[in-house]
Amino acid sequence: TAIRLDKDKFEAYLKLKIAEEIKLSKQLNELTIDNDSEAIVKLLLLVDVEIMVNNEQERSRLPFHLYKKENINTLVHINPQMPLSTDSSNEEEAMEWLQHHKQSLTILNQNYLKGELGLIDQLLQQIEGLLNKYNKEAFEKLLAETIELNNKMIGMLPNEMHTLSNLVLTDQETSALINSSFFDVKRKILKMLGKNKYIPINTQRVFSKQYSENPRDMYFWNRHDKEDYLANIQQVYDSYVQLLEKNYVK
Repeated sequence: TAIRLDKDKFEAYLKLKIAEEIKLSKQLNELTIDNDSEAIVKLLLLVDVEIMVNNEQERSRLPFHLYKKENINTLVHINPQMPLSTDSSNEEEAMEWLQHHKQSLTILNQNYLKGELGLIDQLLQQIEGLLNKYNKEAFEKLLAETIELNNKMIGMLPNEMHTLSNLVLTDQETSALINSSFFDVKRKILKMLGKNKYIPINTQRVFSKQYSENPRDMYFWNRHDKEDYLANIQQVYDSYVQLLEKNYVK
């Protein structure tokens, strides 16, 4: 005899189980990639699920098989960070980075950052030189200077780099490819990659700034963007954890 389950009760049971799994002993703005990577991955996966469930314009089911097939369990920084080691980067990858950031910095030089024009000119000259004749040590120095410029422009503090508001979910290959790129460059690369692989819906929304109440430009992930993004994750998190409190009251 088949067992008939009440749909609403079953859904409530599942949500309680999820709430138990994701409940944390610290605030979301205290989570870091160094200490809480597993918890952050679970949270961002849950955000993907909620988007699919609640948005009629999206597909109604999350493609979990693609998460498993493509190993989508790696965190990538929204704003760029220096790789822990550049030993694994080859010349071809470096040349791609140089081409992308030559375009990005040229646009910034024309439209933004008027107080940094001299520095951007210097960076562009270095990029041009490395495109003509590659040198690993010079590339690593340029990479550090370019990321430092980005962080200066958005007011990124060192202790904010590895927090939840600067992280999204991708596969390991994609993370390695884009982690040290500017926000606008990441968006361009993800758009190209999305033609042949699955990019998590939350990650797509971050780089199109769909969470930002007043997106000022599409070149930087600024403090307002981070706050709005974190608030959205907090809303999803609270909607589950509050179920635990209500259940205990009963």
